Amino acid sequence: MIVLNKRVIEIKLFFDTNLFLCFATDFENNHIKCQKLFFMSVDKHTGHRVNNEINKVKTRRRSLYRDLVKFLTQNLSINNYKPSIPIKRNDRIHLKYLLKHVKSMNSQTALTYTRKLGRMIDQGVKKAISLITRPFVKPSGDLACEAIMEMCIGNGNDARILVDALCWSEETSKATFCTIDYSDIISKRTKIYRRIDEIRAYDPGERPLAIKSLDELIS
Repeated sequence: MIVLNKRVIEIKLFFDTNLFLCFATDFENNHIKCQKLFFMSVDKHTGHRVNNEINKVKTRRRSLYRDLVKFLTQNLSINNYKPSIPIKRNDRIHLKYLLKHVKSMNSQTALTYTRKLGRMIDQGVKKAISLITRPFVKPSGDLACEAIMEMCIGNGNDARILVDALCWSEETSKATFCTIDYSDIISKRTKIYRRIDEIRAYDPGERPLAIKSLDELIS
């Protein structure tokens, strides 16, 4: 159960990729809220494709950390750091928080912290996954719905994970998709609901999957 707006309700959650990474990263903006959510007594689930995406993001970010370590070993000002490797939008946001965090450290502490960061995040993600109900939700196989959601959202990975959660909720019971992805998911929630209702011919009250932000679940 979870307390939402002072009401205790039963809830089944499907966790998006970003929640696991935020749980594991002590300098991320929503780190404390993510930890609260993972440790609450709620029915927590995620999917195989979320797990795969987590591993891809960790691999990308390890390359970023190595690039930053290389820079720091030259005793250059952290204020002058710019990645020498291409990075994605979400990794750029992650880097902004990381640089803000290490700026408060002396040069040796910042170097040591950055060298250990990949391992620390690995451990944090492992802990977060240990708190999830098994087995992982399988890929939906609903290619038509995935294609429509991709056109709606504009991000193929997000669309496939969202459809996995939708099909799983249809096969089991009502659930809530929880995310901190505002640009691709939360900001387009009304549009997503409308497309789901059109595809599945649901009345709004019959829709088995709700979409909520972390802030809507944890105050």
